[in-house]
Amino acid sequence: MLKRVFLVLIVSLAPLSPAVSEEGSHPIEPFEIWKPVTHYVPDGWRIVNLSKRGGSLRMTVSRSEGPHAGKGALRIVSKNPDRFKAPGFSVRNIHSAGNWNQYAGISFWVKGDGSKYYASIVLGTGKEQPMDNGYEAIFPLSETTWHKVTLRWEDFVQNPLPWSKKKDIRITAERLRLDPTKVTQIGFGHGRYFWSYNAPYSMEIDEVRIEKNLSARKMPAKFTTGLARTAGLLKAGKPLKILALGDSITWRGRKKSYAYYLGLKLKEKFKSDVTDCNRAIAGYTARGGAISLPRDIRAMPDPDLVFIFFGANDAKAIGNGLTEAGFAAHIGDLIDRVRIATGGRPDFMVITGVPRMFNSSDPVGKIVKGAIQAARDKQATVCDTYPVFLQMPKEERKKYISGAPHISDGGQQKMADLVFDRICALIDQ
Repeated sequence: MLKRVFLVLIVSLAPLSPAVSEEGSHPIEPFEIWKPVTHYVPDGWRIVNLSKRGGSLRMTVSRSEGPHAGKGALRIVSKNPDRFKAPGFSVRNIHSAGNWNQYAGISFWVKGDGSKYYASIVLGTGKEQPMDNGYEAIFPLSETTWHKVTLRWEDFVQNPLPWSKKKDIRITAERLRLDPTKVTQIGFGHGRYFWSYNAPYSMEIDEVRIEKNLSARKMPAKFTTGLARTAGLLKAGKPLKILALGDSITWRGRKKSYAYYLGLKLKEKFKSDVTDCNRAIAGYTARGGAISLPRDIRAMPDPDLVFIFFGANDAKAIGNGLTEAGFAAHIGDLIDRVRIATGGRPDFMVITGVPRMFNSSDPVGKIVKGAIQAARDKQATVCDTYPVFLQMPKEERKKYISGAPHISDGGQQKMADLVFDRICALIDQ
């Protein structure tokens, strides 16, 4: 059972001060009203600690000394424990989102701390706190001058934990997209998908608005399908860039994941220099991969081949309504987001993974066909590793599994072998 610890600094929800509407936008929070007893807390805001074990959040809010506009801006400073054991947000309730579907998205002004860190904005649709039925998007803190961040509603991704036991949490294809009319909270801070990034950060936020006139995020008119790009580069002996998106199975390989070992094998066969970028994080789902994608693409903005390897954590959401169709929608959405972010440049290979349990009750087995369907729908390539590991004799399996669903270094090499064979078979056709 996950314990929730709430640090409520103030609960008063006095009306916001009047703010000037700009054409096509409407003000939500100008940060102009502050409690008279202290300048450290903007009216109506509170800090929410989302630690699983009630760990210290170490987040503070204060009034910016140099707001973008008006008299005030929100300054957030976080000096978190190792590995972000206490994700959290500075949050304010929203009481009038009924007409937000007439708008295309949201904007706010940010002054970052100059770091490589990405912070989060979350739009909660739950009754208790912003991670319950919440939707999250991230933005960089690299710029130290005020600048405007604009996000469309479709940039937000559903963020509840897949193993949540709350009755109203539903992780389905239908809830993949944010319904802006359901928004009950807005928050700024950091979510659980940054737990392995140990870094303090600070930011200032001002002039939050909902926006009507936003350009659409369009799918590229042309994008590669199958392994067309990969095959062309390998046959010509040219360099190949690989981006690996996934969960702890990939992350545990660190610098020597299956993508690393695959690179060695491809170089030996095709004489191509292969660069792999492992952006997997333990605890990730396909939705987590979509949330962190802007940060991951910055690490490798022009990949030639992208691996999509999720399912071990997604499968925990079966009790919250996740089905094969829902998982297919999540994987397909992630592929679309990568294509939009990269201009349709890379090929994709969807890996079906390994079982959590080696019997008929294995939860991954209940959704794994969704990954295959998503690959077909998005004209990507599948490497169906799941049945290979499932059908291994127990003694052989011990060489590769370090504790299901995690795989050992030998398991990473075995996965690389399977992917290599799949790539070679398609190239040689």
